[in-house]
Amino acid sequence: MHQHFTPATNSWEGWEESGLVPGRRLKPDGYHAASKTVYLFHGNYWHGFPPDDRRYNTAVGVNNRPAAELFAATEADMRAYCAAGYTVLYAWEHDWQRLLRGELILGDVVRVFV
Repeated sequence: MHQHFTPATNSWEGWEESGLVPGRRLKPDGYHAASKTVYLFHGNYWHGFPPDDRRYNTAVGVNNRPAAELFAATEADMRAYCAAGYTVLYAWEHDWQRLLRGELILGDVVRVFV
């Protein structure tokens, strides 16, 4: 586990839990042990775009990789959490931005991976 420094509060806060999926180096953005729930925020730079997004077939982020390739890797990670017995709640950055603009409600942004 490691902590994140938060400049706004000038303190160390939060943890990324590791070791939840044997053989995988996955660290969820949040974790609730009692309910075995992992929380993931998928920034588009690192995770691409889902197939229903117009940018799915573009090159983005890490080494200008195809968004579809990044999305496939992200989906594989979520499947690994599920296979290990975790509930996965996730949100996409582009949906979060639409929420902030008032175009979506929170229930449309935070989803359960099945």
